[in-house]
Amino acid sequence: MRTVFLDTKDLQVEERPFTDRIKNALETSRFLILISSKNSAKSTFVDREVRYFLETHNNNYSLVIPMFIDEVNEDTIPPVLQNTTIMNRHFPIYDTLLDEKSEGNKYCFLQIAAYMLGVNFSELYNRYEAFNRRKKRRERLRYGIVVAMLLLVILSLGLLYMKSKENEHNLKELNQKNEKLIEFERDVFPAAVVFGYEENFLRPVINFLKDRPENFKIYVLMPTSNRDLQHQDRVTDLNRALRMQLGIDSLVVEHLNTATRRGSHIHRMKKDGAYVPDVYIDFASTTTSFYHIAEYKKQNVAYEDFNIDDIIKQFTRSFIRQTNKRLEGDSIYMEFVTSKEEMIDRLRQNAQQQ
Repeated sequence: MRTVFLDTKDLQVEERPFTDRIKNALETSRFLILISSKNSAKSTFVDREVRYFLETHNNNYSLVIPMFIDEVNEDTIPPVLQNTTIMNRHFPIYDTLLDEKSEGNKYCFLQIAAYMLGVNFSELYNRYEAFNRRKKRRERLRYGIVVAMLLLVILSLGLLYMKSKENEHNLKELNQKNEKLIEFERDVFPAAVVFGYEENFLRPVINFLKDRPENFKIYVLMPTSNRDLQHQDRVTDLNRALRMQLGIDSLVVEHLNTATRRGSHIHRMKKDGAYVPDVYIDFASTTTSFYHIAEYKKQNVAYEDFNIDDIIKQFTRSFIRQTNKRLEGDSIYMEFVTSKEEMIDRLRQNAQQQ
């Protein structure tokens, strides 16, 4: 895909009017992707931009691609498109109540890409699916490496135990070493997940939010059972609970232009059409790997009395402790919770303090 112009990131501070740069971008663009919503339908700027694009492209409506947010109705159709040939076409719809990686929203993006590239949607989607399969194979390989590391640690513990039998006079000292190694083994896997989460998500987000003129708190809903590892279910359940108990409009995803290559995405609450200030919510989706490692641990006799949920709770406690330790002073910006009820209580307390 060629360069995409977006006013929120591509407009620069300069002497000439910003409308000149927008006009230039409209003139040189092959397509115009129009995000249609109740707000954009009322916007005179949007109306003028669409009309200018058509004027500079021989009124070729086929180059305008409307993408509707949530629904298509009279309130979301810009006046410039009403009663035109565009209204006879199929429109991709983006559901803001769903995660951006949901099936429907992936379809929305791929439909636009297929139209712009002039390729068959099914071919593009099949290529995307093939890429995902390769990605999953690479993930399984990484999990295999982690499991191999755990196996090496366990074998090391076994060798130490055998050596302790041969040296009874050093039994007490060896037992102390074994206890430390066992504790280390319990933390090896959560630490591997923590490193990626802290370096690739939390640290860039915290540094980005520090530059904003507001106090902020990031609330992270952690898993305590196998069901909690179903990421989309957790998002949906919390969204429903927040609407019912705190009266918010919805839980939406905001893109932050952090120092990472593609920026970062984090959830925020909207109430009365505006973001609830200072509050950011995340679900630590990287913890979905907890279940696979818990299953592997269950194969060892040392964990036969533990159920999967017990092991996941153990991972979560270690994950929270290690993340706060790595964040050091920046841990003041974090609140880890282990249930949606606890999340709602913390959010109420935060609102009362303000």
